[in-house]
Amino acid sequence: MTDLSAYAAAAEKAFEQTKQLLSDNGWTPRKQGEGCTLEERELPGEPIKAFKVEGIINRPAKECGDKLWNFRQTEWQKMDSDCELFNVVEEGDDLRLVYQLNKIPWPLWQRDVSVLWRRSEEDGVFYFVATSIDNPKVPEYKDKYVRATLTFSLIAFAPEGDNKTKITRVIHVNPAGNIPAAFVNASADRMLQLPGKMEKVFGEM
Repeated sequence: MTDLSAYAAAAEKAFEQTKQLLSDNGWTPRKQGEGCTLEERELPGEPIKAFKVEGIINRPAKECGDKLWNFRQTEWQKMDSDCELFNVVEEGDDLRLVYQLNKIPWPLWQRDVSVLWRRSEEDGVFYFVATSIDNPKVPEYKDKYVRATLTFSLIAFAPEGDNKTKITRVIHVNPAGNIPAAFVNASADRMLQLPGKMEKVFGEM
């Protein structure tokens, strides 16, 4: 029996935070491309911005949700070439503890995260929220990596007509260490590729 339920409150907090951000109008358009829109916003006390991308996937919402939950390292590496390791450490029915290692350009140290994932459904919309947690099963390797903090990540799949899905992703990450905020903020434009890449990976599963 998994003990991840003890961390469920952290996932719920991240879920409510992202839903609140989605419901207000504090977002600023950043870029459009590949049929998607990318927006950004400042967060109080944070040098790194939060980002939101929206687009359309030509697959039913439930299929998108089922396949995303089945993503493992192979699928995530197709989504993001910076993903070096994606390991499901522990899993329950709707909760999952993940260790992820991401490549960073030399001479900076690689970043790793200890993340709790949770899936849920509300009114036909499939939600996947992730947030950093401390867990003894995911120790830090301070001599090799810098432990980043995923404040929140939310992926939502909402039905959009026949066999189409509106995907929304909201994310805020603090990479820690000596990575300039401007570098992190500038790299956000890659999020415009997310819906297209995800649709392609879904089709290969």
